[in-house]
Amino acid sequence: MADYSISEVLNFALKMEEHGEKFYEYAAENIKHKDLQKVFSALALEEEHHATVFEKMLAETAHTKIPRVGAADYVHYLARHIETKSVYKKKDFEAIKGKMKSITDVIVFAMDREIDSVVYYSEMKKHLAEKNYAIFDKIINEEIKHFTKLAKAKKLIVK
Repeated sequence: MADYSISEVLNFALKMEEHGEKFYEYAAENIKHKDLQKVFSALALEEEHHATVFEKMLAETAHTKIPRVGAADYVHYLARHIETKSVYKKKDFEAIKGKMKSITDVIVFAMDREIDSVVYYSEMKKHLAEKNYAIFDKIINEEIKHFTKLAKAKKLIVK
């Protein structure tokens, strides 16, 4: 089985961040709750920043290979799993929006995607050069902060 490149993995991460940005922008535009609009707008900006970080990493690591065996197979599986769960695209979000009965459902959906991101980046980090660990730790911490912001927003909405 052929190897795949770090750029393949990072391109997926870049796509996740871009889709996250679009989702948060779309949510901010379509939710009437002013405080939650601010939260979603801020999260969109942060996702945009993460995408910039991954673009820089892509330029530096384009030719690094990961064998498609063992743990690398898991990273590949994880990417496909997250990709099937991710409905950050506007048309896909529109399709599930009817199933979301409340603002809380939208928040929970976003929280789930943030956790998916943490898992993906944590696993991906294991296959990168040590020089990239700090960057990934920062991104992972940012995704955890996103989850925390959403959890706090959910508490405010539920009250």
